[in-house]
Amino acid sequence: MATEIDAKLWEAWYDIGWIEQTRRRPAAAAIAYERALAINPDHAQTVVGLVDVYEIDRPDLPLINISTRGKVQTGFDVMIGGFVVTGTGSQTVVIRAIGPSLANYGVAGALPNPTMQLVRISDSAVIATNDDWQGGPNAGQIQAAGFAPTNPLESAIMVTLSPGAYTAIVSGVNGGVGVGLVEVYAVGP
Repeated sequence: MATEIDAKLWEAWYDIGWIEQTRRRPAAAAIAYERALAINPDHAQTVVGLVDVYEIDRPDLPLINISTRGKVQTGFDVMIGGFVVTGTGSQTVVIRAIGPSLANYGVAGALPNPTMQLVRISDSAVIATNDDWQGGPNAGQIQAAGFAPTNPLESAIMVTLSPGAYTAIVSGVNGGVGVGLVEVYAVGP
């Protein structure tokens, strides 16, 4: 069954030009996700979705935050949050992996102890890692900027990045699983 769903999802991505696209198509991922859900609506939890967000009409008002919540499992089923730094200059960002504090908002099965890696896509280099944000090298800067997670077991990285594509990979310490949240915030101009 999973192979059939994977094949149909791949077909949905291909049908909308996702695999070979060279232009930005903001609605492409949403369309493919809807098609994937239509393939198996009773088992939507088995389908991987992808959503892209692009600023088209107001480049003077850039996106300053994006996040997603989902199941964090093990192996290839960890949570992946990708983002792109555009322009010609670098951008300071804070990336957070939230888990245990989600229970305070009624989220059942929250990831008990998230850990995170930041990977630069161009060369697959791991450029930063964090487990337990207060132990990070710039925990004071994260707190001073107002981005400190509320639980000491959650992860946060503050880093200045050159233009390019990056991926935050969230997993559970010691193979822990549960619902997690990955967030990316632009810090300053």
